[in-house]
Amino acid sequence: MSRLVAFSAVLPFLFLFLPCGVMATTACNALLERDPYLPPVADVATLLAGAKDAPCVALARGTALLAAGSGAEARAAFVEALALAPDSPWANVYLSMTLLHMGDAPGAVEAAARATELRPSSPAAYAQLGEARLVAGETEKAISAFRMAIAVAPGHARGHLDLGRAASTAGRPDLAIISLERALELDPRCHEARFCLAKAQMNAGDVRTGCATLEEYVRLAAGVAGEEDRLARAHELLARFARAG
Repeated sequence: MSRLVAFSAVLPFLFLFLPCGVMATTACNALLERDPYLPPVADVATLLAGAKDAPCVALARGTALLAAGSGAEARAAFVEALALAPDSPWANVYLSMTLLHMGDAPGAVEAAARATELRPSSPAAYAQLGEARLVAGETEKAISAFRMAIAVAPGHARGHLDLGRAASTAGRPDLAIISLERALELDPRCHEARFCLAKAQMNAGDVRTGCATLEEYVRLAAGVAGEEDRLARAHELLARFARAG
């Protein structure tokens, strides 16, 4: 019998010796970490629907409540999940999202920072820390967090998009353009990156290129679900520049 086969035979029994919280956290991690940046919050409850472990159940309930806009109840669910599994990075990530939703940026920063300590190899944890710091007005620290997300997952467009947005907020259009162009290289269908790139080009003083990028965004994003608000803003910007000549 090979070592691999022998290990596979005993692996199920190893979980009998793990504490309940560890088993639950492991189960949640296996479901949530299919994508480096975690599934959308509205999908987590569905993803964890079959989970029986108490921390996973609390996490599923919290994400469903957060998706429905029930911040206080979602926060209570995530606090419950953390009481059951204190080392769950994802309960901290979603708690951070909830606190941002409730307007508690400092609390959101604290929860996200804890997630990065628990899972330093996760771009999702650094991305949430960057979002929290951005809302808290800590723009340069947000940029550092997004750089960490890129460092652990350089081939994922999301990190470059986040860095581009933060750089634009910080008034650094050159960094924003470089980051957003990289995001589009990695994912040409990332409509948000194209829209943000157009604005960064305009902020850098290159209005002609920015308008051309915005027109391309309108052409590619037309009819795409979820792009309605950005498309409306794009049309407004193009109309404004057309009037200005």
